[in-house]
Parts: sequence; structure tokens; C-alpha cells
Amino acid sequence: MLSKTKIHRKNRIKGSRYFLFRVFLFFVAQGGVYSAIAQQPIDLVAQMADTLKSNVVAVRAIFPDSSEEKGFGFITGEQGGRLYLATAAHVVRAEETNQTAKEIEVKFYNDISWKKATFLFHWDKEDLALLELDRPSNTKWRKECADFNPKKLQKVRYLGSNTDKGPKWNYRSPGEVTDIPEKISSDISIAPGTSGAPLINEKGIIGLIIEDDGREALAIPIGTIKSLFKDEGQYPYFSIEQTKEAPAPEKVEPPIVIEKEEASPDDFGLVRITGGLYTIGCQNPRHEEQCYEDEIPATTLEVSDFWIGQCEVTQEQWRSIMGEDPPYLANKGCNLCPVEGVSWEDVQEFIRRLNAKTGKNYRLPTEAEWEYAARGGQKGKKYNYLYSGSNDVNKVAWYGQNNFGKNADGTPHTSRPVGTKKANDLELYDMSGNVWEWVEDDWHANYSGRPNDSKAWVDNPRNINRVIRGGALNLLEIAVRVSKRYRHPADKSDARLGFRLARAVR
Repeated sequence: MLSKTKIHRKNRIKGSRYFLFRVFLFFVAQGGVYSAIAQQPIDLVAQMADTLKSNVVAVRAIFPDSSEEKGFGFITGEQGGRLYLATAAHVVRAEETNQTAKEIEVKFYNDISWKKATFLFHWDKEDLALLELDRPSNTKWRKECADFNPKKLQKVRYLGSNTDKGPKWNYRSPGEVTDIPEKISSDISIAPGTSGAPLINEKGIIGLIIEDDGREALAIPIGTIKSLFKDEGQYPYFSIEQTKEAPAPEKVEPPIVIEKEEASPDDFGLVRITGGLYTIGCQNPRHEEQCYEDEIPATTLEVSDFWIGQCEVTQEQWRSIMGEDPPYLANKGCNLCPVEGVSWEDVQEFIRRLNAKTGKNYRLPTEAEWEYAARGGQKGKKYNYLYSGSNDVNKVAWYGQNNFGKNADGTPHTSRPVGTKKANDLELYDMSGNVWEWVEDDWHANYSGRPNDSKAWVDNPRNINRVIRGGALNLLEIAVRVSKRYRHPADKSDARLGFRLARAVR
């Protein structure tokens, strides 16, 4: 049996020594040099962990008896559009019954949806399992991410833990390597639901967490994982490499939040869209079978850059801001399904609270922004797809003809988890079908007189009706075309009516 790596806690400072140390700091502070003494050193291990978040996935498994196990894992290889993941075997296999989970899903950092994964192999003696899945088109990971020869006395952290609110790509205070490869000593305690998470030093991943008894934890060394995956004779299962050098130290000052959010999707999954010239409306009657009167005349606009949600706002996200489900929520209990049964006015209250909590300026997309994004922006111009991302409605939309099945309470499906159909050219999901989506604009019977920019087209005073876009899961395919638009009173909800968020680019 190949060796495992142990982790255990260190004793903490106690008693009078700790009291005297605090007194000493107080007097130093009075001398005017406290800030220099108390300044924390740069944490290179934490910096490395931050750079590897995209390599780490949350894992959840459902077994034949309906029990559930949660953990983490990380990417070990890629080939032919498939990713290969290492995790702890007990996360995806029940040792008592020798059964593999009937359903395995993984979630990537900053991704709102869970992806289905396939179980390939397991090694019971090492508590190690190998998973594979189709590589999501928006996933980027770091190949140079391992340290196969960690040294004694190096600081270590683990990355990833499950909480009541879902998986978090966080890490605890550092431990310290005391023996290689048998023991690693640490003052961290591994959180429940962390099995499979990577153990990291300042050079990269050195092991995979498999157990914690509250006093000491066990991790499989990365070299052991490499040997097991390679010994199976399957090249793509392991292709990560030795980290060439540690990332450059960052400034001690915290980063400016605006700069950080402009560089990557935020907590609500918004992605930046580059604007340009765009013609809104139905442009090809033969291609779209017919043009409805409210979809003409086709009008050319100048669309500014903006941010828009990769997916529709989910029930879980709504609850995190509002504290409860909306009164008329359909398909209740499906956390990753879009929130629905919300009026335009309900959405404005959600946005008001969200902005107060985050300090940002979320809003609904304008109608021009919505259609531009659904068409795929500048990338989608050459295709002029009928639906958002394809001319094959079944690839990209939940609609009346493919939305068969029932909810847990036996009622017909009312919505599906976001992100389960193919994304469009801008990596946006469900812009055709699933649920209708509110936009900011007032309803106008057609595009005659429409301004030639991408701002919301609103009346003064405002029209009682607002525009909804995208169609819904109970409609014919002609109603989930990108050009399709409809009206709905701002103060009325509907069982198949939700929304996605947007923001301006500052």
C-alpha cells in the first residue's frame, strides 16, 4: 500500500505567556511603532491557493438509498474535451454496501450550475477515486500546479469546504510540514465535507485530503496519485506538472474591489459583454417562419459594453437576499432552478436589497442588451441563430416539446436547473426557454420610433406593462425564438416568469 500523509494540530499559546505578549504589544503601540510590529507577512500559501481555485471542484453524490455525500476534488488531466478529476473514494462510493453513487455532480469555482460527472475507477486502500466529465466551455485551469517534493517546515493549507449555504472555495489558517512523506503537522482542523480537497503549499498541490478525526487528518501525497493514475496506463488521467515558480508576491494592501470584479465573474455570475452595432428585431421572415408585428421594423442600434448574468437568478440566490421564497414560487425546493412567480416590482425590491448589501449597481438588462446577448453579440452575428446559441431548439432550450417529467410533488415540471442546456456563443444559458425573463423596458407595440442606443426605452409617465423575453418551458418552439417578445403588467407575477441580472460597465 502506498504511503499516506498525516496532518495533526499544534498546541496554541496559552496562559500567562499569551497575556504578557499582549501587554508587550500594547506598550509597543504607545511608542508609535505598533503598525510595523503587527503588520502580517505576505502569505504565499494563501496566494497559491487563490491561483488554484479554478482547478478545484465541489463534488456531491447521491446513492441508491437516496443518501448524499459531499466533498471536493481537483483536476488532474484533460484530453479530447474531457476533464479528469481526483477525489476521495468514500465521497462517491459507499464502503458498507460497496455501491457507487447513482448520480455524481461537480461544481466549478464561480460557476452557478452543477455538471454531471462519470465515475471511472477507485482504489479502496488509498481512498482515491477518478472521475471524468465534459469540459465546460468556460473552464480554464492551471496545469503547472503541483509540488511533488515538498520540504519539511513548509506552511500548508487546504482549499474547499462545504457549508449550510453550499460549497466554499475558502481555506483555514496554515499548518506546517514536519515529515515527508508520512506526516504533515498543522493547527487547522479539516471542516466536514472537505474530503477530496487539495492540500497546498506555496509551490502548489502536495496532497488530497481523505480523513480527519478531529485530532489529525490524512492526505494522499500527489506523487501517490500520479503513480496510481499512470499505472493504469491511461495517459490523460494525470498530466498536471511541477510548479515552476511561486506566484509573485502581491501588495499587502487589499485589492480594489472594482478592479477585481471587472476582471472576473462576480458572485451572481455576471459576465462582461463587448458591445457594437446590432440590428434588433425579426430580420428574416423565412428563417423565423414569420415576423410578428411587435418584432418589426428591424432597427440598428449601438450597444454599449455591459455585464449580464450567465444564468437566470436561482431560487437559492433569491432566498440569500430576500430571506424567503416568493409567495407564488413554482417548483419550490429546487435551489438551482430559476426563481419564478415574481413581478417586475418584486424584482426591483430584490435589486434594491442586493445593491444595499453589495455596494454594487445591479439592475435588469435592457431589451436591447438582452437580445444582443441572446444572439451571441458580435460572435453570433455570422450565425444569426433562430434560438439562443443554435438553430436546434432542443440543444439550447427547455420548452413545451422536451420538458416532460414531473416535480417531486408529482406536478408537471415547471422549470429546470439553470445551465443544463448548451450555452450560446457568449457562454450564456437558458436565454431561450425555461422561464420568461423581465427586462427594464416599457412595452411598445413595435420598434417604430425606438432610440438607436441600448438604453432602456421607457415612457414618461411609465407604461403599466413591461417587456418579457425568452419564452418559457410550456410554449411551442416558435415562442422561444430570440426575436420573440411579450408584455406583462409590472405589478403582476406569473408561474413561469423570472429574470437575470445586469450591470453597466463603469
